[in-house]
Amino acid sequence: MGLNRDFLVNIILLVVINLLIKPLYLFGIDARVHNIVGNEEYGLYFALFNFIFLFQVINDPGIQNYNSRFIAQDPKRITFHFPRILGSKVLLGLMFIALTVIIAYLIGYEFSKLKILALIAVNFFLATLFIYLRTNISALGMYRKDSYISALDKLIMIIILGYLTWIYPDWKSFTIYWFIYGQMVAYTIACIAALVLVMPHAKSNLIVFSWSYLIKLVKQSAPYAFVILLVAIYLRIDGVMLERLLDDNGQQAGIYAAAYRFFEAAGMLAYLFGALLLPMYSTLISKKKSVTTLTLTSLRAILIMSTIITVSLIVFRNDIMPFIYDEATLYYGKILIYMMLAFFAVAISHIYGSLIIANGSLKELNVIFILGVILNVILNLWLIPVKGAEGAAIATVATQYLVTLGQIYLAHSQMKLQIDYSLIAKSIVFGFLCVLSTILWHNSGLYWIISMALSILFCLGISLLLGVVDKSMLSMLRKQNADS
Repeated sequence: MGLNRDFLVNIILLVVINLLIKPLYLFGIDARVHNIVGNEEYGLYFALFNFIFLFQVINDPGIQNYNSRFIAQDPKRITFHFPRILGSKVLLGLMFIALTVIIAYLIGYEFSKLKILALIAVNFFLATLFIYLRTNISALGMYRKDSYISALDKLIMIIILGYLTWIYPDWKSFTIYWFIYGQMVAYTIACIAALVLVMPHAKSNLIVFSWSYLIKLVKQSAPYAFVILLVAIYLRIDGVMLERLLDDNGQQAGIYAAAYRFFEAAGMLAYLFGALLLPMYSTLISKKKSVTTLTLTSLRAILIMSTIITVSLIVFRNDIMPFIYDEATLYYGKILIYMMLAFFAVAISHIYGSLIIANGSLKELNVIFILGVILNVILNLWLIPVKGAEGAAIATVATQYLVTLGQIYLAHSQMKLQIDYSLIAKSIVFGFLCVLSTILWHNSGLYWIISMALSILFCLGISLLLGVVDKSMLSMLRKQNADS
């Protein structure tokens, strides 16, 4: 009961904080940059970003997931391991930046692109360093502090880049370089803040460089590294293939990036579930306790959130896209439909994927991801030359549902999870009523933002009436408030 209550309270806190900050960053800052620099320049940035993501396995060969599980099982381990893992992270980061630039040069990227690519790679290192530091905070059981700090990097970016893109008198001269440098400063400050929270618990040297420890760490986290590599390929290779397969100066990649931004924003919320669940699952499994209740509790919460987000963005797509993007057409909305359908699958996969990783069943999980990579690459090669951004979006949908269904099957077969047929039935009815009510609100004649807000509230009410949110979840929250 304690972990279930902790999960509910902290996931609500995480969602509220990230709903306030991360979407504001993505649509108030990131999309603003997209509009200022244009589809081609942002499309190039998006393609380079995705190219670098393919080498993320070098930057973080599974250390984040390994550390979250490893420290959660025995928090006393942090004293010895933290400074050595931190030193290993720095060494891996330097190798990651160098190798990414070298490979990009060898496959024909010109110098102007290599410069941008190197700077983005530095930001990748800082971003994963911040996440690694946060895994220590959550693994130590400081879930509330982790929730508060979870969006600090984006908050700082909003302040810095918000000034440069909205207030600065010469904002029209804004370039993609300004964007990258602003991110770099924000990540650095966020890493320092996270380090301040971790150090009192580490009670040791700040950093220790050890090649022998690095080699041992990479071997131990290798199964996680393969997971990261495969996920990076099927999630990010579409942006690279759009830029490489089409001779349009990044135009289709830019359009795809516009819809992908919503997929990413919604995916951030879903990722929070997985990040919070992983140490909790690890704790339960290490104590040989059942994970069924926690799984069903988290599944109920993610079903409500993902259904409302998916339905709302699809129904209001042709209102949202022109509101955000200066160059938006109906085609932008069409791409958004596919990306939101893909998001729904991703949201569910974070529940089961975290459970599978916590259980250590990585070989079986990697088989699922390999199938996802094969399907994704084949579909992209076939569809992108014909349908452009729409083809990449279709490939993403097909891949995500294959991977998610595979994870659900694997989790249920290995962990002997109980199937809650009542929840399945309620979720289907909830989804149907949510679609119907959202369409009715969309056609109500009210200004679309008001209609959308009312439809979301109405869907939340439906979830309560149908019992998708059950009494036990509400009682746990009330008990937490009483204890606070």
